[in-house]
Amino acid sequence: MAFLLKVTAANTGSEPCPIGIGWHPYFNIPSGDRKQAKLKIPANTPALVDNQDDIFPSGVTPPTANSKDDFRQPRAMGDQFLDDCFIDFIGDGDGSVAAEIHDPASHLAVKVISVSSAVKACQCYAPPDKSFLVLEPQFNTGTLSTRRFGRLATPVSSF
Repeated sequence: MAFLLKVTAANTGSEPCPIGIGWHPYFNIPSGDRKQAKLKIPANTPALVDNQDDIFPSGVTPPTANSKDDFRQPRAMGDQFLDDCFIDFIGDGDGSVAAEIHDPASHLAVKVISVSSAVKACQCYAPPDKSFLVLEPQFNTGTLSTRRFGRLATPVSSF
């Protein structure tokens, strides 16, 4: 089964227009057991925030390797809370990037594939007391320089 979402943005004005495109899908964990659900986000860097209340970018972007944010390979979520932006993707051979949620207890999984090179980040929201995860591929990143807008669409352009 597949679902395809294609978004096109066009600036029909005469001035550059800042734009950030993403979507906000919630994915249910069918078994209801979030602790054993596995997450894969093939990114080398999390864009850290100041705290989990304000969620303002701190400008700190450490490597994910061997950290609590290392989801480059599927890993059980346990009690980890996430509301984090992941950047610096490890793309597939064709340039696409695929984030995955696996529910071993139900033998089901979902894969979110971003085929556009304009997708530069994936925000993940995963509260430990809920049986869902949110994966948000987006043009804009959670870094200080581009928190508000991902790109400037030049006049009479589309992407």
